Amino acid sequence: MATQNPILAEAGETIYEVSQEEHQRQILEGREDARRQELGVQRLIERTKKERDEAEQERAKAEMARAKAEKDLDETLAKLDAAYSLLREKGINPDEAMPTQKSDQ
Repeated sequence: MATQNPILAEAGETIYEVSQEEHQRQILEGREDARRQELGVQRLIERTKKERDEAEQERAKAEMARAKAEKDLDETLAKLDAAYSLLREKGINPDEAMPTQKSDQ
């Protein structure tokens, strides 16, 4: 019928072209959506890596502070032990030499 009527043939071709254009538009939109999703995932990965690195730096700082505090405590205890030993060498009982605290009543 379309081959006998040029108007119908032209309308058929137009419908075919429009449907092809719609199909191509959908393909392009799908590709663009996929590209946007990929960029979103890349940004999420970068943000997660940055947060992980920052957390690792904070953990390292905390570990260094803990190690320093432990070293300082060890040094203080060593000084106290030396002082107690010196007092004992002098014949002084360190527990008796320490002032006692009076409680307020």
